[in-house]
Amino acid sequence: VSDSVEIDARHAVDQRFVRPTSQIAPAMVWEDKDETGVTRRSSCYGLDSISPASPAVVALKQSQQPAIVTSDVAPYPIVALNDLWCEQCGYAPGDALGKSPKTLLQGPSTNSSSAKDFALTTAETGSAETTLINYTKAGKPFVHTFRSRRVGGHFLTEGSARPRAVPAIVFALLAVL
Repeated sequence: VSDSVEIDARHAVDQRFVRPTSQIAPAMVWEDKDETGVTRRSSCYGLDSISPASPAVVALKQSQQPAIVTSDVAPYPIVALNDLWCEQCGYAPGDALGKSPKTLLQGPSTNSSSAKDFALTTAETGSAETTLINYTKAGKPFVHTFRSRRVGGHFLTEGSARPRAVPAIVFALLAVL
């Protein structure tokens, strides 16, 4: 019996990590001030499979960037994430937890070779950085620079705080290639 269920072509779900959205509550909630002095309430969400006290979740809480924590075993399902990542990528925690970032974010203009190299380098060395064209839940492409590093038995992946829109010229060049 397989642990994976295909919901649609882009959203495979690993059933070992699934729990109803109604049961997903913030693992931690905190307030801090941003660079302009505005108090911002932040939170991170996680599955039962990861402790809020784990080094990866503690690092996630300390991150000032959109970030996720994944399993260190392929297909690297998301086990915790912060609200900045949800805002950037357009996914609610219940839509993303337990799923692979690859199936959520990659699309037709994502360089799959670069994405694969990133995953292999991260798995082999414990850290990597790359820039890809990824997609929000709504299908909007954006230039996504992110880095991943091993923290305990997980990977913490932090992305650029202000993703850039993909210039139209890029799509024109990709169409020619």
